[in-house]
Amino acid sequence: MIQSVLNEPFQTLDLLNEKFICEISERTGITTEFIFSKSLPDLQGAKDDLVAEICLSNNCNEYLSALGSGAYIEKDAPGGAIVQNNISLYYHQFEHPVYIQMGKSFIPYLSTIDLLFNHGFNSALEIIRGGRKKPLDYLDYRKQHGLNY
Repeated sequence: MIQSVLNEPFQTLDLLNEKFICEISERTGITTEFIFSKSLPDLQGAKDDLVAEICLSNNCNEYLSALGSGAYIEKDAPGGAIVQNNISLYYHQFEHPVYIQMGKSFIPYLSTIDLLFNHGFNSALEIIRGGRKKPLDYLDYRKQHGLNY
C-alpha cells in the first residue's frame, strides 16, 4: 500500500497526505467521512475562528479537539470561538497503548505506519481505539490547566 501510494504522481504534499489518510483509514476499518477544509468555500478565519467556521458550515454542534490546541482555543475566552458559536467543545484524551514493536523497548507516538508494520491492518484499529479515554469538557480542561475566567 505504501509503495503504491508513493508511486502516484502527486503535485503537492497535502495530496499525498490525504491519500495516505484515506487509504489507511479504509484498510483499518475507519468509516468516518472525511471533509477536507480546502473543499469548503470562502473560509476566512484562523485557529479557533476557522474551526468554528468549519463546524458551522457542516452543521456540527460538537467539536473534539486535540489537547494541544487548548492553548490557543482557550487563550482569549473559555472555549474560544467554538463555544461562542454554540458548539460544544471537548478535548480528546488519549493514553498511548503499548503494542509489540521491533526493538528492545516500546517507543510511543511514532506513527500509524509503525503500528501497521508491527501489527498490520487487521488489529490496528483495535489498538488505536484502546488508547481512547472519555473526552474532557472544555470547562474541566480549564480547571485542570488552572485557567481562570
